[in-house]
Amino acid sequence: MIPSHLLNIRMEVTRAYPIIGVLMFLLSSCDPKLDTVNPSNQGQDASGNEVTFDFTNYVAVGNSLTAGFSDGALYREGQESSYPALIAEQLQAVGAPVFEQPLMPEGGGANGAVGAGLEGRLILTGFSESGLPVLEREAPSDNPYTAVSNVDSLHNYGVPGLRLIETAAAGLGTLNPFFSRMLSTSDLLSSYQEVIVQSDPTFFTFWLGNNDILGYATSGGVFGVEGNPDLLGLNGITSASAFELTYNTFIENLTADGQTYGVVMNIPDVLQIPFFTAIPWNSLELDSATATVANATIAQLIRGQVTQEVVVTVVLPTVVAGLVSAGVIPESQQESLILAYTQAYIENPSMPQAVGGFSQDLFDQITQIINTELQKDTVVLIINQATQNAITEINQTTPGAIPEFQAGANGLIVQDLNSPTGLKQLTEGEYVLLSASEKLAQLQETIASGGLDLLAILPLLPTDAEVLDKEEVENIETAIEMYNGIIRNVVDDNEFIILYDVYADYEQVIEQGVNDNGVVLTGDFVTGGAFSLDGIHLTPRGYAYVANRLIQTMNREWKLNIPGVNLIDYRAVEYP
Repeated sequence: MIPSHLLNIRMEVTRAYPIIGVLMFLLSSCDPKLDTVNPSNQGQDASGNEVTFDFTNYVAVGNSLTAGFSDGALYREGQESSYPALIAEQLQAVGAPVFEQPLMPEGGGANGAVGAGLEGRLILTGFSESGLPVLEREAPSDNPYTAVSNVDSLHNYGVPGLRLIETAAAGLGTLNPFFSRMLSTSDLLSSYQEVIVQSDPTFFTFWLGNNDILGYATSGGVFGVEGNPDLLGLNGITSASAFELTYNTFIENLTADGQTYGVVMNIPDVLQIPFFTAIPWNSLELDSATATVANATIAQLIRGQVTQEVVVTVVLPTVVAGLVSAGVIPESQQESLILAYTQAYIENPSMPQAVGGFSQDLFDQITQIINTELQKDTVVLIINQATQNAITEINQTTPGAIPEFQAGANGLIVQDLNSPTGLKQLTEGEYVLLSASEKLAQLQETIASGGLDLLAILPLLPTDAEVLDKEEVENIETAIEMYNGIIRNVVDDNEFIILYDVYADYEQVIEQGVNDNGVVLTGDFVTGGAFSLDGIHLTPRGYAYVANRLIQTMNREWKLNIPGVNLIDYRAVEYP
């Protein structure tokens, strides 16, 4: 069912976290030597004027990707390998000071939750007897959200969970625990933009906007593009107008002094990252016999739904009318009995339980008569014809609501409350989220054991929150295109900033792979070296690649000589 490269998607997670790994990854490489350069901060601006770039106060602006979030948590090793930290280390060759970060306490770090949901990073602890990777959550660090002692000298202001649209809002420190630990008591009610501008950078990197889409994508778009109204639009998509206004204002404030230079980064295609690609839409693998049984099971489902409708609309009224004629119940109770039995029948067709003040004996009598009527040829013909009509109508009006199976790869089946059958079969261009992996592993085991009972299967099917349909995909792709167009325009209109095209680099890594001085990175989940165990954030090696590419952009656009980092010095996914 699940493709062999994910054989699996099975959750063996001690603390029930829905992210899993795939097969072993072994990457061997020689110890490559980077080209030596004569480090220099002497360069040229966009107009070709000679400039001495001032890196004495490098401030990194961004979200979890800037903070060094990895493996589902912010922890110290990830921070120390964050791309701003690696860039800052290279800038020391041209006079930059030590880069100050709000380092987490030693230990597993924090996943951003508070209370009972607080956990540390994901780790790979080994492999099961069947060869599947086993993931566990480390315990969180002690007091992970306590304010750091160097709040007045920080350089890395990467805040996990931060959306661009939130950066101008006062009091964010009271809502985001990662931001609050960066602030002094007097700054707790300041906006993120105010804190950044007050830090008075001489140089900055700026990577914001990902989370203005990502929350919508990782929640399956269940709150719509407007997001959750109870949480200030969280898990929605920021409008293009709001994005443009906020982005423009922020960059203008950072470069207002006419001497602060920066590198801005655009938004990668989030739909290409492993969280959305590790489980293919058509990863339901069936043999011929199982496909036949699955089709029969779906047919049984449709017939059962039609039978219920025939019972409620045709058979039941006739039965109750007969009881009235026989003097079993008074005519005044006829309508209320039909309503009460309908309610009970829908809840439990095989044994409706008495409600509405009627006796169980009466309900049992009605059930017995209905079961007898359902065996009659005339009723069977009605059900057969109604079933065929229902199938025809559903196929015409709601494609995919009646799944069809064949030997080989099939589109996955998901729960859909808007479907007349309660089901939907995915088609190409739709996505299953990695958060559905535990269910799909159980579904695979159930099917492999010969179990195709609907009651057992339905709870194992992904829900709307665990898939992206074509409309939701289009919303995401449209937003990315609009955001990146806005960012491009901001860069074109401001001589103090340049663009690092992260979108293109992610695409290169994921679609073709890259070789950075002898170290190969691909977008494969766990095995590719770039993405961490959460399927969204990067590994230390992935962050090192971003650092290198950003430095290369600076060297190319500003004619600088900043040395790069050696990727072999930074790990990919860590094996036990």
